[in-house]
Amino acid sequence: MLLVKAKDITSDETLAANWGLLANNKDKQFSNAGLGEEWYSLYLETPPMPKQQRIRMNARGGRPF
Repeated sequence: MLLVKAKDITSDETLAANWGLLANNKDKQFSNAGLGEEWYSLYLETPPMPKQQRIRMNARGGRPF
């Protein structure tokens, strides 16, 4: 399995944690979030869209704060 090889070759904590989760049958907790941009650079998954912020309006003049 590729995850086992990656865990043995690297010292990445995310890979080790994911291997431990899968070995203990906790696949629902598996996450590649710790890999960050490295994961998304493989183009296997699209990164989440950033949340858009709303502009709060002043009740009197309709101007933003």
